[in-house]
Amino acid sequence: MKRSSGRKGIDKNILEIVLKLERKIITPESTALLLFSAFIFGIAATGLVFIQADPEMSHAEVAEGNVAGRIVDSDGKYIEGAVVKLKELDREVETNKYGYFYFPSVSPGKYDLMASAAGYTVKIYHIEVDGTHPRMYLFSLPPGSGSEYTDMTSPPSPPSYGAMRLFIGSVFLLGSICALLASVSAFKRKGFKRTLTLASLGVLSYGFIVGSILAGMAALFIMTEKHSYGKEEEEEEKEELFCGICDLSIDKEEGYVECRCGTAYHFQCSLGTVCSSCGQIFNQSQAPSASPSDPLPPAP
Repeated sequence: MKRSSGRKGIDKNILEIVLKLERKIITPESTALLLFSAFIFGIAATGLVFIQADPEMSHAEVAEGNVAGRIVDSDGKYIEGAVVKLKELDREVETNKYGYFYFPSVSPGKYDLMASAAGYTVKIYHIEVDGTHPRMYLFSLPPGSGSEYTDMTSPPSPPSYGAMRLFIGSVFLLGSICALLASVSAFKRKGFKRTLTLASLGVLSYGFIVGSILAGMAALFIMTEKHSYGKEEEEEEKEELFCGICDLSIDKEEGYVECRCGTAYHFQCSLGTVCSSCGQIFNQSQAPSASPSDPLPPAP
């Protein structure tokens, strides 16, 4: 029996420690911080997606491009030592043992790219370097003499994913805004359902996955602290005021008179009235004219 009671005491101590840690970790400040962090990560991811959605924005600062390729014979075998020239720039390289060649840092413009090897037909590609994408060219040199000219300045446009990226970016932005609103609501501990819904939508912020994880953790924190939101909402409901004379509900937006003792009255009910709780007299200016210790006026 003593061992059993001792074990129960240890379990109780552990539970108390866990509860203390929970109270220190799960606070309005920590929940709001998680959601605000999710907002920051989400905005960063949103900006990156929007930039990538516009090729002109993502490549506007690129001043030079690269030109590379491979040279093979008509059977597809690599040609080592073939000479490749950019005629306008007077630049020349030779292919390696795998048939590759590479021209780094080529200024935007149109060029004649010429490939030649002993015993093979010379091929000339008229190319355009725009400084946005690396250019890769394959030369297939048939055996023989002479030369062939091919205009390659209008390559097929790559598929555009701009619209899809804009949609994804919009979803990230929506999630980020929801995370920010949930952060404010969690800090003020107002509206459990609203805060939980906004935090759940904050998962859409993505934020390189980190933002979604933080928003998800915050949603769990909010669910754990549901009772604190309930108490506040109950207190707000209890704050409804009733007139001390007519006992009708008071609309706070229309204004009212509050006695020093805390009793509330409609303006029209307070004129020339004695407070029913403490005996103060209200004058025509609708303000208490006597302190609670003053005697009541004599009855008529």
